[in-house]
Amino acid sequence: MRIHAHDEDELQSLLLYLTRTPDTVVTALSDLELEVSFLGSLNDHAQRTLLRKRLNDWRPERPPPRLN
Repeated sequence: MRIHAHDEDELQSLLLYLTRTPDTVVTALSDLELEVSFLGSLNDHAQRTLLRKRLNDWRPERPPPRLN
C-alpha cells in the first residue's frame, strides 16, 4: 500500500516509526510517498487494517496520511 505524507518531515518520521518492527517492509518512492507491506500471509484488507492501526498509534492527535 502507498502512503502520501503531508510533508517531508512527516514522511521521515513515519519511515522511522514503521521500520521499527521487523514485519514491515517500507520503501520511499518519493519525498512524499512510501510503499508499505507486511511480511506474512495477510490479504489486502488485513494489511490495510494493520497499517491504519499503526498510523493511528504513530500520531493519534493528527489526521493520518492518505492511503492508496
